[in-house]
Amino acid sequence: MGFEQEDGRLALDCNDAGVPFIEAYIDMPFSTLEKDDFEHRPFFKHFAPHGDVTKWNSPDDPLLSVQVTRFLNDEGFVLGFGNSHIVADGASLWHFMKSWGECARGLPLSMHPVHMREALSPEKLILPPPCREEDNVNPWCSPSELAGCELVQRDFHFTSEMVKKLKDMATTSCPATDHAPFSSLQALGAHMWKHVIAATDTDKSRDCILYLLSNMRSKLEPPLPEAYFGNAILRDGTVARKEELEQESVEP
Repeated sequence: MGFEQEDGRLALDCNDAGVPFIEAYIDMPFSTLEKDDFEHRPFFKHFAPHGDVTKWNSPDDPLLSVQVTRFLNDEGFVLGFGNSHIVADGASLWHFMKSWGECARGLPLSMHPVHMREALSPEKLILPPPCREEDNVNPWCSPSELAGCELVQRDFHFTSEMVKKLKDMATTSCPATDHAPFSSLQALGAHMWKHVIAATDTDKSRDCILYLLSNMRSKLEPPLPEAYFGNAILRDGTVARKEELEQESVEP
C-alpha cells in the first residue's frame, strides 16, 4: 500500500506478495477452555497474529495476517486473523473467511466479492446530517483518569429468551405514543449501556455516549451490493447523562 503521486490517495499495490501465516502451539488441552465455557482469558490476545495491523504505518506493514494455534494432543485449534481496516470492514473480512472455507472444501464461492471502491466517492454519498456541536463531546477518559486503572474484558452471552425478555420489558414500559416495539439491538444496547455506566464512578452529570457501527451497504441510495468488499460502515451514537440512564426503565 502506498500513496498515489497524482492525488496523494492511498492505493493498494496488488503484487501477489502474500500474507504472514503463523503456526503456533499452546501447552493446554482444548477441553480446559470448554469446561469454562470459553470464558475470556488474558492470553487469548496471543491467538491473533502479533503486530497492530489495525493501523497502517509503512508500505511494508501486513494488511492481513493469519495464525493457527494448536492445542495439546491436537484436541483443537484456533484460527486468528489480523485485518487492516484500511482494506476491509468486519463484513468484508467475514466474507473473505467464508470464501476461504468454501475454497478449502472444494465448493464454488457462494458470493463473489465486488470491488467497486468508486461507489463510495464523496459526491455519491447521501450521509446523515453532522452532529450538533453540543453532541460532539469526548466519551473517552483522559490519561489521568485511566492512570492506575486495570482494564478488564468480559464476554457475555444472551440467550434468545433473555433478549426477548428485554424487548418485552422495554416495549411494556414505553407509552403507546412512543417508538415501539423495540428491536433486539435497541433493547440489548440500552440494557448494556445502562448497566455498564452504572458500574463506573462517572459523575452523574457527565455525558455518556453509546456508539454503534452500522453497515451502510443496504442503506445507501442506491444500495451497495451485499458482496461489496471494502469499508462501508458509519459510526453513530446517542448521548445521555449518567443520572438519566439510571432513571430509565430497562432493568435486569
